[in-house]
Amino acid sequence: MLFADPTVLPGVLNTSQTLSMPRRFTSPEEINEGQQTHPSARILRQFPGYQKTRHGPQAAARIGLARIRARCPHLDAWIKALEGL
Repeated sequence: MLFADPTVLPGVLNTSQTLSMPRRFTSPEEINEGQQTHPSARILRQFPGYQKTRHGPQAAARIGLARIRARCPHLDAWIKALEGL
């Protein structure tokens, strides 16, 4: 979800380094290949001080659910299904 807006996490971490999403992915939901390449592993390689349970929620809140849903269609569909219950 943090790759929905890669400009936000660096602000949470107080760094000017940018979060890079590989160009071969058209959606943040596609970044989930394996133990060394899943989203949080990619983030940790770029930002060794990243703490998923601390910084992740802060960044997600700043990105906002509307932006995350717009960039993550599978998540959006799942949320719509839950809303329809």
